[in-house]
Amino acid sequence: MELFQPDNFSKAKIQFNKCGDNTKHFLKILERYFDNPEIVGVYQVDRAEIQTQNYKIIVRDFEETKTILLKKYIVSADNKQTEFYLNFLVLLQKKGVAVSTVLKTLQGESTATIDGKMYSLFEFMAGDHFFPLEQGLANVAMSMAKMHVAFNEFDNEYVNQIDTLSQMGYYPFNVIKKYTEQDLSVYEEKIKNKDKKEKIEKNVLTKLPLFKEAAREIEKNKERIARLPAKIIHSDFHPHNVLMDNNKVKAIIDFENVRIGQQARDIAFAIYKFGRQFFTGSMSVEEVKLKANRLQDLFITHYDKIRPLSNEEVELLLILAKDTFIRKLLFVLKGVYDEGNYLWINDLPKHIVAIDEINYFWPHNHG
Repeated sequence: MELFQPDNFSKAKIQFNKCGDNTKHFLKILERYFDNPEIVGVYQVDRAEIQTQNYKIIVRDFEETKTILLKKYIVSADNKQTEFYLNFLVLLQKKGVAVSTVLKTLQGESTATIDGKMYSLFEFMAGDHFFPLEQGLANVAMSMAKMHVAFNEFDNEYVNQIDTLSQMGYYPFNVIKKYTEQDLSVYEEKIKNKDKKEKIEKNVLTKLPLFKEAAREIEKNKERIARLPAKIIHSDFHPHNVLMDNNKVKAIIDFENVRIGQQARDIAFAIYKFGRQFFTGSMSVEEVKLKANRLQDLFITHYDKIRPLSNEEVELLLILAKDTFIRKLLFVLKGVYDEGNYLWINDLPKHIVAIDEINYFWPHNHG
């Protein structure tokens, strides 16, 4: 499997497709938010989505025309938990963090449930996802740092609330709370024992020795990781979770995965996910090594302007990045081979190639 191939986060342009003429269902939702709504147009985002579906809706309320974003929750979500996270956005916005503006219902609630499905509305923000330019990466780094500073202003009671709520969802860090090299060996044997192996399973077998090596490396550093302070983190900060305009961050989105962890883990994941967008198959290995190293330096330099990292955090970035992807890999493997859950099977290719790609960003920390 080749390194740095385009993944489902490579498309920067956000496009919407016009929906059909049946707008009665959307009108039922909008009536919870507006006194006299009239739908002018409905457009669905042109991207495969698993957990939510997103729509741009142009609505006329009396004489005023507004454009809003409607989010439909596909995977079952808890109303109280979702309300909490939407109110969290309101608090972050007050602290100066670039986030989407949540719209409240006429009754002052952040969500509306219609026919058993939950919805939330936001002011529509025109923009696109991250495009690989170094100026954009610098602004992403500073926006993340500002977000972390705001996170650190919440008191312990609020942090504990997030810690409790974040453990309720079906996410990698909830399902794979801890692991050892042996857990990887278990799935290695399950795949080996299959009479007929899919191509992706053969690729998993090829990369598992590298994941096992990384697991041993992480085990050696677990006490250092444990010493890093536990803070609020976004936990899913990637190129499709920012809205950009002229290389500036207009909004950080999708806070459903927010939880308690090491903020250096947030940084490591972002450096890798945003950094890999800069590479193409035409670049030589040496070009990639030089550029990757420069990109992680650029990210840290601009992040440090807002929230300086400790030496320990910087030294553990590589380890934390690998730890994140081992958990993501085990999460998918457990779902497929233990639970018959294939929801995240399409994520396997990008998880297994990450173990190689990550090393390009931290060559001095590797080996």
